[in-house]
Amino acid sequence: MKDKQVLLTGGTGGLGMGVTPAVLAQGAKVIIPYNAAPEVERLQGILPPADFAKIRFVSVDLSQEEAVEQLVNDMGRVDVLIHLVGGFSMGKTHEYSYDAWKKDFDLNLHTTFW
Repeated sequence: MKDKQVLLTGGTGGLGMGVTPAVLAQGAKVIIPYNAAPEVERLQGILPPADFAKIRFVSVDLSQEEAVEQLVNDMGRVDVLIHLVGGFSMGKTHEYSYDAWKKDFDLNLHTTFW
């Protein structure tokens, strides 16, 4: 992946904590979209400063189609897409609200499509 431009969604999440260092170790240029600064800080806590400096972080809501389109257009090109965004609500099924279902559905399905 040397010198490939990698769009790494979910790079600050649970899976991203393992995948991001591996991608950086292969020489990729990494762009990571994020929602909140604490996500970036969490990743910063596990990466050496030199590796952290190799990442371009972009604040973007991946659940918004226009925002995803703008992100890709601003990148100019995407050589590799690693899509790790996802998640689910924990708890008892009978306490799982429809609003929580829609939020999880959007997070897992729509971000993949866009």
